[in-house]
Amino acid sequence: MLDSRPDNPPSRAAWERYKRLSAGKPRPLAPPAPAAAEIETAARIATRMRVLNPLDGLGRERAFGTNDLLPVNYLLLGARVARAVGRLQVRDLAGRHQGFGTGFLISPSLLLTNHHVLDTVEVASRSLLEFDVEEDEQFRPRLRRTFRLDPLRFFHSDADLDFAIVAVVSRSQDDTPLAGYGALGLIEESGKALVNEAVSIVQHPEGSDKQIALRNNHVLGVLDDFIQYTTDTKTGSSGAPVFNDQWQVVAVHRRSVARRNERGEVVARDGRVWDESMGLDEVDWVSNEGVRISSLVARLRAKADWAPAHTTLLAEAGIRGLRSAAELEPTAVVARPALPRPLVPAGISLAQFRQLVDSPNTTEADLAPYVQPVAGPRAFDPVFRLNTNLVFDPRGFESDAALTWANDWCRNRRHRAYRRKVRDGGNPIRIVSEGDSWFQYPFILDDVIDHLMAEPDLAVLSLDAGGDLISGMIASGEYLTAIEAEQPSVFLISGGGNDMVGDGRLSSRLHAFAPDRRPQDYPNAEFDAFLLEMRDSYRRLFASVKALVPGIHIFCHAYDYPRPRAGGDWLGQPMRRNGITDETLQLQVMAVVMDRVAALLAGVVTEFSGVTFLDLRGRVAPGEWYDELHPTSRGFKRVADVFLHAIRGLSI
Repeated sequence: MLDSRPDNPPSRAAWERYKRLSAGKPRPLAPPAPAAAEIETAARIATRMRVLNPLDGLGRERAFGTNDLLPVNYLLLGARVARAVGRLQVRDLAGRHQGFGTGFLISPSLLLTNHHVLDTVEVASRSLLEFDVEEDEQFRPRLRRTFRLDPLRFFHSDADLDFAIVAVVSRSQDDTPLAGYGALGLIEESGKALVNEAVSIVQHPEGSDKQIALRNNHVLGVLDDFIQYTTDTKTGSSGAPVFNDQWQVVAVHRRSVARRNERGEVVARDGRVWDESMGLDEVDWVSNEGVRISSLVARLRAKADWAPAHTTLLAEAGIRGLRSAAELEPTAVVARPALPRPLVPAGISLAQFRQLVDSPNTTEADLAPYVQPVAGPRAFDPVFRLNTNLVFDPRGFESDAALTWANDWCRNRRHRAYRRKVRDGGNPIRIVSEGDSWFQYPFILDDVIDHLMAEPDLAVLSLDAGGDLISGMIASGEYLTAIEAEQPSVFLISGGGNDMVGDGRLSSRLHAFAPDRRPQDYPNAEFDAFLLEMRDSYRRLFASVKALVPGIHIFCHAYDYPRPRAGGDWLGQPMRRNGITDETLQLQVMAVVMDRVAALLAGVVTEFSGVTFLDLRGRVAPGEWYDELHPTSRGFKRVADVFLHAIRGLSI
């Protein structure tokens, strides 16, 4: 998520660091009189001397602020490293532009930027990386090269330190190799730029052509995991590399720091209290802040469960010796499955993809390599776009839009399979199902209904579609029409997930973090109101089905305990907004939530004959979750087995 607001908590924290560094000095902060040797630690000074090129005769003087002369090759070296800096175009589900950021290559495969630029796999998967967005010596635009990001290969983000690392595909849209843009190495030791030393930033301010803030920019100081400096930046510069005089990366630029008054309010340039109507240009910006590379690498080293493939990629960036999950004791490993990367066929044209979609013989497995899931507007509503690494569109990226037909395409395929089973005889058990993405997750996963349809004695008429609300199912009444026409023996219903956590609603249904608050006390009055609405909806649904076909048997369920993730759109981020950041506490709170939902449904079914509640809690193993809310295909098989056992146990 792009974030340039001067009045949010990270901005306030940056201001507090600025006040500590400025320590009452008059503004503007010119290079302070005390020499760096009087301010910096001996260890940081030793590092600075070590990373100097011994052939740079004036390097030491520049580091200590006693000489500002530079060798002419400074410009040549700067032009070389600037090639590794690119513009990030962040886009929404429909491929529309949302904002810009900056990023830079740290290896032949990996890009480094800010977490607030690329905060999730879904955002990265639909964003673009552009190189050569600049003018040549004749002030003519260069031919820009556009690359896809590949977060399924590698994605790691850290909200606290505000950085994200993501893989990039090896070739651009026009087949330009990524390797030609080089990479900027990361030096782990602290001390690559001393207080008062000049720094430079190569950036894409406001998404414009590549620019450089050169000289007359000085380090104000280092506090905690951040460094502050006086350098010109704008919105869109987030994620840019901050260089010392040897063009070594000192930090990742993350934000500008706004002046605040004694009440903590943002101050405008004219001294008034700033508000949004004035615009960002009227903020009294006092400094800039970046994430220290030494802190960033230390955070990567603190993670002890890297996948072996990821340690290899990070080693290419010079970050070696990371601990992988395979090196831990088996009892200590927390399984975190990577998104599946099946073997895929060669690329096809957009026209060939359309032919594949139109063919009645095409299966979901046939289409799976050519589509990618992204975060939809609702929690249990997977949305897909074309995998443009395999579907080539000669018009550019016009084809890269959300696949709104995915649910309908899969429904039609399922309906044909249902009709074949009924037509071919064998007296299968007729079932109508209505539900969300636990009953239909197109292409990528074999969901509950996929597994049930594979049983030769079951014929399932699937009305399922991700994103449905219980209220929407009742309002449409489609399940009643199907039940009346087909006279099934069984009706399956899956719903409530979108009602509960869709559109970020989880945050409003939980109390904010408090050290003494128990997990069972986090659901608030709004959550209680949701439960009452859910109870009434299920009562209406059961009553309408039973009134139509009294002898039908209905199965409902509550979801298994979900798995919040740090960058998760539906659980992790909403809980973090409430200050619930501890992973164990997040799991405990969601367990309380699901236990209360399960208790509600278990109580409702007792009011009706021929209605069974299936308890799915604890069925899916920790390592069998595809994302926060959906099991893997193997996990869905465990869930489907519960339904299958219950259906087979009926006297039909």
